[in-house]
Amino acid sequence: MDDNHPWQLYPHNLSLLKNYVHVWCVHLDSSTSQFKTLEHSLSSDEIVRANRFYFQKDRDRFIVARGMLRLILSRYLYIDPGHLRFCYGKYGKPYITTELNDSTLCFNMSHSHEFALYGVTWDRPIGIDVEDVSQKVDVQNISERFFSSTENKILALLPAERKQEAFFRLWTRKEAYLKARGEGLSGQLDQFDTSSFLDLDSNVVTINDGSIGRSHWAVIDLVPRSNFVGAIVIKGFNLNIEFWEERL
Repeated sequence: MDDNHPWQLYPHNLSLLKNYVHVWCVHLDSSTSQFKTLEHSLSSDEIVRANRFYFQKDRDRFIVARGMLRLILSRYLYIDPGHLRFCYGKYGKPYITTELNDSTLCFNMSHSHEFALYGVTWDRPIGIDVEDVSQKVDVQNISERFFSSTENKILALLPAERKQEAFFRLWTRKEAYLKARGEGLSGQLDQFDTSSFLDLDSNVVTINDGSIGRSHWAVIDLVPRSNFVGAIVIKGFNLNIEFWEERL
C-alpha cells in the first residue's frame, strides 16, 4: 500500500462524519470464504452482468467488487447488503435513495484488474478512478486526443521515464471528475484542465473547466499500491479523508 496515506483496517465502531470522506481499497483476487456471501447479496441484474464476462476471473472480480460495494455501504446505513437497491443516472452512475437522518450516502467505485477503490461521503458528489500504470498505452496519441492543451504541454516537458505515470495521473483525475459530475466518459475530456501542481506525490488540485464553480471541486491523488495510481474528486474543500483497507 502507499506510504503517503495511512491505510488501516477499518474499526468496528466505523463512523462517517459529515465533513469526512472514506476511501476503501480491496484486493479482488484474495482467496476468501466470503465469496459466496458476496455473490448472494447481489441483485438479479448484477448477476446477469457478471455472467456476461467471458473469463471466470473477470466474472469473479466483478462479483467481489459489487458485493464489497454493498457490504461497505451497509456498514454506514445499518442495512443488510442484499437489501440495498441501486438506481442509475443517465450515464450509468449508481446511487441509492436510502437516507439516514435526512442525509444521502454518496459513493463511487472503480476497479482495474485485481484492485478496487471505493469513495464514500455524505451529501457530496464524488467520483473515483484507479488505473494500472504498467499497462501499455500510446501516451502521445491518447493525450493529444483527450487532454487539454495545458496538460499536453506539461507531458511534453517531462522526461520519458515519467510520462507513463504522469499520463495515468492526469487520466484518473479527469475520469474521477466526470464520474463525480455523473457524466462518465460522455464528457469532453479535453475541455477541462487537471494539471495544477502535477506531481507524483499526493496533493490536492483544483479543476479548471471554465465554469464559475470550478473551485468547488477538490482532487486528491492516490497511490493505493505499487503500479497503481488513482484520484478521488469531491465537491467542496477542507474535508477530512480516512483510508480503510478491506482484507478478504
